[in-house]
Amino acid sequence: MLVNFKENRARINRDLRDIKIRKYFSPALLCLDKIFVPLASKYLVGACLDIGCGDQPYRGLIESLGAKYESVDVEERTENVTYMIRYTRHVGCAAGGV
Repeated sequence: MLVNFKENRARINRDLRDIKIRKYFSPALLCLDKIFVPLASKYLVGACLDIGCGDQPYRGLIESLGAKYESVDVEERTENVTYMIRYTRHVGCAAGGV
């Protein structure tokens, strides 16, 4: 089931590259469009850190406003991720380990 979800999400992101269309397939993107975009257009200066950037749908907007774009994610869905967070799941430790 999870594999199908990831494949479907990847297909939507690939086929609907334009954020103006894709936002209708994601409540999170729709909220960002209604809240972040107007505020960024009015107040964003300097730099912006896009945490959980995915395939960076707002990179163009942020850069067009003259701000430096930095990005963070746990998966590299695009080549341009500035910072990758690698994590491992601790399952247990050997005797005497911490």
